[in-house]
This record gives sequence, C-alpha cells and structure tokens, in this order.
Amino acid sequence: MTVLALAAFLIVARAQADSLTWVRGACYRAREMVCPLRADYYVFDGTGIWATGYDDSATYLALAHLDESGWSVVPLPPIAGRGGPPAVDATSVYVPILGRTFVVVDKKTRSVRTFEVPAHEVLPLHPPGLASQALGGMSLGPDGGVWYISQNTRWVGRFNPRNQRIEEFKLPLVRTKFAFAPLFVGTTMYWLEKQTGELASYDIVSRTFRERMVFRDSRFPLGALDARGLEASAFLNGLLYDAGRATLWMNAYNRGTIIGFELRDAHLRHLKVPPQGLAGIGLMGDCLVVTGGHSNPHTWYVVSPESGAVWPVHLNSPHRPDAKILGLHNQAPANRLFAAEVEGPLFSRYIAVLEKVQP
Repeated sequence: MTVLALAAFLIVARAQADSLTWVRGACYRAREMVCPLRADYYVFDGTGIWATGYDDSATYLALAHLDESGWSVVPLPPIAGRGGPPAVDATSVYVPILGRTFVVVDKKTRSVRTFEVPAHEVLPLHPPGLASQALGGMSLGPDGGVWYISQNTRWVGRFNPRNQRIEEFKLPLVRTKFAFAPLFVGTTMYWLEKQTGELASYDIVSRTFRERMVFRDSRFPLGALDARGLEASAFLNGLLYDAGRATLWMNAYNRGTIIGFELRDAHLRHLKVPPQGLAGIGLMGDCLVVTGGHSNPHTWYVVSPESGAVWPVHLNSPHRPDAKILGLHNQAPANRLFAAEVEGPLFSRYIAVLEKVQP
C-alpha cells in the first residue's frame, strides 16, 4: 500500500469510527445533546443558544439557555402552549405563545413579563378549517423594535422594548395563510405563508406589503390536503437569509424541493434533492443544510446551492430508533446547527446537533 493510499485509508477509518462525514474538504459530525426541556425553536444571541419548547408534561412553555458552562433553565409561570420562533436582543428574549400572548425574559435577572397583543377579526382559513389568532413568530427589526405577525388576521405589529408599547399595521389580506417565521433583511420583514406556497414581505419604512408565489405542486388543486392533513399543493417550512448570495432560502415540506429567492432580481431557483421530507433549513459555511424529517430519520443533508449536489450526514446510534430530526429554524453559529427531535407525536428532550469539526 502506498503512503497516499494508507493515509486515505486511515482518514476513512477514523471518519467511520467517529461518525464523521467529509463534504467539500470539511468534516461534519452529527450527534445528540440532552436538553432540559422538549425544545422546538432555537435562537443564537452571540454568547449562546436560547431554546424554547415544552416542559416534561408537554403542556407548559419552557425556556433554557446553553453556553460554555452548560444548560440553565429559566423559571416561567405556567403558560400553556408556545407560538412561533422567538426573538432576542442585547437584554431580553421575546417568546410568542399560543393565542395573543408573548413573554419578555430579562437575560440577566431572568425576570418575566407578560404582554398581550390586540384582538382582531379572524380571517377564513385556507384550506377551510378552524382558525384562531396566534403569533407566528417574532423578529428584531433594524429600528430596535420587536416585530411580529398576528397569524390568521390582517395585522403585523411592533413591540417597543423601551416603553412596552405595541403598534400595529393593517395588511390587505382577505384570508389567512398560516404566516410563519419572520426575519429581517434591511428594513423589510419577510415571512412564509406556509399553506399557499407564498413568500410575504412588509417594508417597515415604506409600509409596503407584497406577496409572491414561490412554490406550487400542480398535481394538486389549491386547498387539497394530503394524508397527514397538510396542504398538498404547497407547504413551506424554514426560512433563512444567505447574505453572501443575497438570497432567501426555504423548502417545500415533503416535496424534496429547496427554494431560493434572489433579492437582487427576484429570481426564483428550485433545487430538487433526494430526501422528500425536508423539515427546516440552515446555512453552514457556503452550504445549505436540511433535515430528513419523517421520510429520512436520523439524517442531515448538506446541499450545494450552486450544483444541488447532496451529501447525507447520518446520526449513528440515536437514543431511540423512531426519533426523527425535524425543526431547523435557527440562525446559529457558523459551525454548528441545532434541530428538534421528535419521538412519536412529541418533541424529545434530545437535540440533534450538526457541527464542523477538526478530525
């Protein structure tokens, strides 16, 4: 065996032993981490990760923080449910809850304040069904305000952390579209209208609202449901901003499609990838990352945005064989991504972690 062949053999053998996967010259490792709550959403604040989800009863809101010293749990009042992704600034974490309520947690003192947004008329649901007002997520704006989308209504709003005042703005909507996961690029807030395959935006300076269809499965009529009760023609999941490419990325859940919306020229790109059950999306270096969801449990997928090439990274020996890696909504550190694990119908106390490592 030549020296080069021996070196290659040793690298492969070590990667297999340590569950490592090489992708475009980088080494990835998939592992699990125990979490003190049944976590669903994660937000990075520069010093650590804030995780929101449920307590062990799978009933009440829970919040925890992870830094170099480990996990710490923030005591919260018994509040049932949780809403969309949270927001964070230099002093506080803003956590939406089911209904019209959100809590503000002081990061230093861990004190908790509860707020409620105004009640509004609930629009007809699309597809037909029961709808109620809810917060589809919160995002820190460039103006220092914490913005939210009041799901199933015509309104978006701004919470002023300095004076605790709420101001709302009406949108020209005629039906609800399950608005979810807001994020800012400059002065524009973008979010997904999950069940109609549209990307929505609201410029907080010009007060301009826009919608654009980004994905439809033409095999199904708009409003048709699949076997799981989800929108069959379009169900968007995950939203992130890729500053290097000036592109918003999202995926079509259970459709094996990653969608890129290029902000410079409003050009749409569709990347077809083998795993069908995509759940959430992340960015690590110059590659996209998706999770296999229900159809490909225990697996992350690293995807080249240029070629669409896909490299699976498997989570070997998961704590349970039925555990599935689902939610991936976080803007995390460059070399680490976190995603929720699901056991049956419940979120797990295990978190799936994908990270770049030095082998």
